[in-house]
Formats: sequence, C-alpha cells, structure tokens
Amino acid sequence: MNAARRVLTCLALSLPACDRSAPEVVVPPAARVEAETICAPIRMVRVVLQDDSAENAPTVTIHRLGTRYGRVDVRAADGTVRSTIVDEPESWIVDSATNRVTHHRDERQAPLLRLRLFGGARYPDWISELEVGCEIDFFTRNGVAGGVESTIEGTVRVRLISREGFEVRLESDPVSDRPRQVILHDDGVLVGFVDYLEYTADLKPRLELFKP
Repeated sequence: MNAARRVLTCLALSLPACDRSAPEVVVPPAARVEAETICAPIRMVRVVLQDDSAENAPTVTIHRLGTRYGRVDVRAADGTVRSTIVDEPESWIVDSATNRVTHHRDERQAPLLRLRLFGGARYPDWISELEVGCEIDFFTRNGVAGGVESTIEGTVRVRLISREGFEVRLESDPVSDRPRQVILHDDGVLVGFVDYLEYTADLKPRLELFKP
C-alpha cells in the first residue's frame, strides 16, 4: 500500500501522555504500513473522553467513520472549543476563541485517518496502534481476550498487555463491553489515564459533522 497517513495523535486530543517534541499531523508512509491493521469503523463512532491524569483537562468529543471521516472537538474549561475536522483529503482546524478556520489539503495518494490514543517517539509502534473506535480490536489482535474483575467502582472486564516496560490496561463494561477507561504505565509510572464518559459505536452516519 502506497499511502500517506493523516495522524490525529494524542496531541490533537490534548492528552498529556504525548511526545510533544513531535507535533506533526501528517506523516509520510512507512515501510511497515502494509503490515498494519487499519482501524476503519463501518458505523459512525461517537466517544466523549477526558484525561484524568491532568488537572482541568478538557473534554474531548470524537466522531469517526471509516478511514476518511473524523472530528475531534476539544472543549476547554472556559467553554471555548477547538475542532479538528477531517474529510480526507481535506481537513480544517476551527478555533471558537479566535473565530479562525485553517484549511489543509493532503495532495498525497490515499491518505488514511488515524485517531491514536497515544503517539510520538516516546512510545513503541505497537502502542501507537491503539485507536479511538477500535480499542477492543487492538487487544484482540494482540491475543488478549480479557476477564471479569471486581474493583472499588464495581465489576469490569479487564484486558491487559505488558510489553517492553509498558502496560496498557483497558476496562470495559462487563455486559456491553463498551470501553470505560484506558490506563497506560511506563516502567510502573502512570503516564496516561483516559476516562470514557460516553461511548457509542453503532450510529448512523452524519456527514455534516465532517464539514466546518
């Protein structure tokens, strides 16, 4: 596959567990792209999440459909919203605080939308494959089925991967299996804690969401 890939990393999601020295949004194709399993939901996914590892963290609402359509709305504590909207190969950044709209067109062949929870040079490639909308698939591809556990907050289904000093834990509803939390540790240190406030994975497409 000869493809350029648009990457809306955790930088776009305003999550602190990012390598902020590498803020590029569009990256060239890599040699390993052919071996990647691409996250491409066939029904629209809507997710509302927050990173509980940061004080006054913004609320992030994400819509995605396939590898073409994506929208990330980041609402700050003061009520302003910064939206990144993608209808490949077009994308826009809309800032309500400044009323400014920035447009970009990716002229390269077959760009693919990626919505990574954790990205950047700090993390190994396998962690960067964890995407919003395909969380369960990520653990399934890595051979993790998960099991039910009791926690302080109640019963949850837990999936856990430990590799290269990193530990990624997904907690989901024991009945519906909808994600509730993703927790990331690096050598035992908590570096990411994403709380899913809402998760709906079987919505009818609303293509008007993917225009500014």
